[in-house]
Amino acid sequence: MYAYDSMIEFSRLRRTDSYLTFTSLPSDSPPGPLRDSQGQQIPTGITGAVGPAMLLYRQTTHVSSRVDVRAGAGLVKFGPGDLVELPGQPSPVRSAEERPLGLAGLTFAPIKKFSLDLNAARSPVGYTPVSVKFGVVEDRLEGGLNFLLIPRTELHLAYYYSHYSTKQFDQCFATDGVTAEGKACHDQAHGGSAVFTWNLVRSKGFSFDVGYNGLAYGFAGQRRKVFLGFFNPSFYQLHLLAPRFYGKLGSRWGYDISGGAGLQQTLQGRALTLAWSASPSLTLKASQRLTLGIGYTHYNTAQALGSVRGNAVRLTSDWRL
Repeated sequence: MYAYDSMIEFSRLRRTDSYLTFTSLPSDSPPGPLRDSQGQQIPTGITGAVGPAMLLYRQTTHVSSRVDVRAGAGLVKFGPGDLVELPGQPSPVRSAEERPLGLAGLTFAPIKKFSLDLNAARSPVGYTPVSVKFGVVEDRLEGGLNFLLIPRTELHLAYYYSHYSTKQFDQCFATDGVTAEGKACHDQAHGGSAVFTWNLVRSKGFSFDVGYNGLAYGFAGQRRKVFLGFFNPSFYQLHLLAPRFYGKLGSRWGYDISGGAGLQQTLQGRALTLAWSASPSLTLKASQRLTLGIGYTHYNTAQALGSVRGNAVRLTSDWRL
């Protein structure tokens, strides 16, 4: 899987920060390790190759010192709408083409050390080739509480409800057969997260944070045997202790080393397993206007795909006009 992301930030409206983002997420999921009687690899439920792209405009307006309002709209291009074979469809069907996107949100800070976030968003689910061909979008409602506790200490709590839907199909697939005709397929999920950060050391050359990242959620689709092309466990939880080291190396170089180690559980009643990630990165201020960056991430969890191991490399550039 590859990700290409370009963002233009500008401030043409009073008290408003505007962003125009283009994102491309081509992915290629090979067949699984099992082979048939002919020696050919057997495709999995997410095998395929796609190249979705998204264009999104969003803005944040600072209404007052206590209120920020967010809004945005865009479009996702899942693909050309070719005839493809999808899990459970008895014959080839046309894959998804375009679907609209959007977001709206509000932040209210009645006092300096507390704020409330309310967000609604429609975004594409481009985790796997199958979810892209299904044209899955997520409609999410989310509320969050942000606390600034003792000095250099932050706590963020969030809860969300999500509804997932595909494009319109003649038949809607469940893992035990066709469940509906002439309508989109659906799934629902809800969950919450907690992020605690405590800055222990702060200086220009070296800063050190410790924290906790917690996450728990569940999907309804697995109990109803609905499959939309991505990992949808009835229950998942993740708990990580999360240190971070960051700072400057001279006047031009910067570094950031973050990660986490802890436990995860997929499905209630199953054993807890180890979970961890590591993500070092370097930045170089090449000029007054240009900053370059490179980063690497190793993980053994990927909640969108199941419990898997993986590696990611990031190359970034920031050009200020």
